[in-house]
Amino acid sequence: MLPPMRERGEWAYPPGHSDLWGASPPPSPRMKAAQKKIEFAAGLFRP
Repeated sequence: MLPPMRERGEWAYPPGHSDLWGASPPPSPRMKAAQKKIEFAAGLFRP
C-alpha cells in the first residue's frame, strides 16, 4: 500500500529557514552577494 500523498503546504520551508527540515537559517546578505559574483558558464544550463 502506498503512503498518503502530501499536501502542498507540507513541502514548504519553515518560515525563516532555507531547508525543509528547518535546520539552517537563510543565506546571509554576505553569502547572497558572494553567490551573485559567481555565474554559470555559458551553455551549461539548459532549462
